[in-house]
Amino acid sequence: MNILFSHPASTSKLQELMADIGFDLSDDTIQRDIKSLTLIELVQSDGAGPSRQHAITTFGRLWIERSPDVIDAYLRDGSRQLARYLVDIPEMTARRLDEGVFGHDEDAIVTKYQKFLESLDVTLLARWRQKWLIEFAWKSSSIEGNTYSELETETLLLDKIEATGKTHQEAVMIVNHQKAYDYILENTDSFKTISRAQILTIHEILVTGLDVSFGLRTAAVRISGSKYVPLSHNTQIDENFDKVIFAVNSIKKPLDKALAAILLVSYLQPFADGNKRTARVLANAILESYNYPPITLGSIEPTRYRRACIAFYEMADISLMTQIVADSYELFIEL
Repeated sequence: MNILFSHPASTSKLQELMADIGFDLSDDTIQRDIKSLTLIELVQSDGAGPSRQHAITTFGRLWIERSPDVIDAYLRDGSRQLARYLVDIPEMTARRLDEGVFGHDEDAIVTKYQKFLESLDVTLLARWRQKWLIEFAWKSSSIEGNTYSELETETLLLDKIEATGKTHQEAVMIVNHQKAYDYILENTDSFKTISRAQILTIHEILVTGLDVSFGLRTAAVRISGSKYVPLSHNTQIDENFDKVIFAVNSIKKPLDKALAAILLVSYLQPFADGNKRTARVLANAILESYNYPPITLGSIEPTRYRRACIAFYEMADISLMTQIVADSYELFIEL
């Protein structure tokens, strides 16, 4: 599957490439394995006879396991090909995530989290939520290049004082996170099933005052540092926006659903700007609706987050973002 990820190959070519990495396999063995992979929709074949070509499917891309070093080596290769939007990525990602991708016991973590909240009186609960929001607004903004420190973010949100030497737009970005979170807390129960209107509202709140247009974009965008090419035609963006919403709603487990929101909204890039911020707030809206712990990302380096996004954009690799979400949940294990 790793070989086919790079390019389609005939059976004889596969046999040759496998031998190059130390696997001396017969033609029958290759054919049998291809048939098995085809039955579970990880590989597809076209043509007949010796020229028959085998290729990895989108679903197959989502199942490949790679080490972070292998992913980094691929993304550092300046000669890698352009990666265009895969129209079946929402459906296939939902199928993959609906199988469950988190190794820890979600139920145990959620139970501890809910008992922790119940142990706090009204004042302490408000303080805890305030502290959490400061951390989330700070880190979500820093992922987008915002230079506010966590302490400066706290001063801004609590005392309404902007940091010296920073732009007003940086302050607006952070305050908008607070406003977006107020919106989802006012409508918590409604996010078990997400809608177009909800996502558009979250986006509008997040980009108000930042010279960013509201609504779905009508022009092409490019991703800095990536070979990924998002959809550019507004009709395609509109159609696939609905596919993303349907895919997220089809996933049963809340944490997997939240991960899908982070991956798929960012992948589609439905807006001119603010896509990743919208995806992160939407993910937490989903988690809040199920009374699950929200994701703060406080310990996650911005570069690590961006790399995880690009790995999904170009490789359909979910492992890096899955680990980021898992790491964000680790802090609730010891509550």
